[in-house]
Amino acid sequence: TQQAVKMSRGAQPTSGQRRKLFSDLQKDVNSLKFSLGQSRWSQYYADMQEFTELKATQAKQEKILEILDNCKPRTVTDVGSNLGGYAILAAKSGVERVIAFDTDEDSVSLLYQLAVKNNYPILPLVMDALNPSPQAGWRAAQFQSAPQRFQSEMALALALVHHLAITQMQTFDRIVQTLDDYTSRWLITEYVPLEDPRSIELLATNQRDMSWYTLENLLKALGAVYSRVETYPSYPEGRVLCFCEK
Repeated sequence: TQQAVKMSRGAQPTSGQRRKLFSDLQKDVNSLKFSLGQSRWSQYYADMQEFTELKATQAKQEKILEILDNCKPRTVTDVGSNLGGYAILAAKSGVERVIAFDTDEDSVSLLYQLAVKNNYPILPLVMDALNPSPQAGWRAAQFQSAPQRFQSEMALALALVHHLAITQMQTFDRIVQTLDDYTSRWLITEYVPLEDPRSIELLATNQRDMSWYTLENLLKALGAVYSRVETYPSYPEGRVLCFCEK
């Protein structure tokens, strides 16, 4: 605005001018209109009510709620959060701070709206786990990298490993190292078999050899980093939850 230009030329604005500037900026931001819910991934959860009511409707939710209740982490980072259903479960279970990030802007925007509306302690962010925000500033050390800033006591990485392995062509070792950057103690991740409909969709555009993609190999990679690794049935049937502790 013209007012902002004048300020940038060295003039000393009055407190009234400052208030008007920020008031005008706020009006501009509030006037922005977004078309939400149109992306493929924002349609992943047909009914978010099953998450906002904090009740388990299937095995995956039940086990994660149980783990959250047993571990009682103060902070949680949800890696590849999609619409953020499990970030919401964490927030409603008593977690003080939840970081949730995903590459799908539509899903993150929807989660932001839910978090604001319901006063959830969730910070939704658009970010790629494989390309996180790096250190920056003076000598590239003034500002910490995303893994440093967003590390929590517990990390969630649900329905994510098959995306990183199939589409992003990452090995289990690299995937585990990536996820481990976001937790100081616990990790809950998930094995989605190649026979799962979601994996089949991804495999349609990726014909490389995936014979190494087995639960046994994932557990081996997790066991190299975590002293305790337990598995539980997930949802839909065939998927496996992996609970890991350092």
